[in-house]
Amino acid sequence: MSVSPEVSTTPSTSLASSGKSQRDNFTEPTKRLLAQRVGWLCSNPECTKPTVGPQKGGPGTMNIGVAAHITAASEGFARYDARLTPEERKAPG
Repeated sequence: MSVSPEVSTTPSTSLASSGKSQRDNFTEPTKRLLAQRVGWLCSNPECTKPTVGPQKGGPGTMNIGVAAHITAASEGFARYDARLTPEERKAPG
């Protein structure tokens, strides 16, 4: 999956002290579904490298894939769409 940087255009009002995230992050099952849909390959047309493979020096696997939102996951970032609900921003699309 491709990585899309999100650049802040306004200062954020931090909820870090309350322990709550301002981002409408994907759940782990959604991340897995998205990775499976693209065959565990980077979605950047200039890349298309595998995003998962064997762990070097061990029996496990290594995942370098990053699930990226098409619209920003939090207010104040590029491509934020206030018309979407938190549930829609978290959905695989």
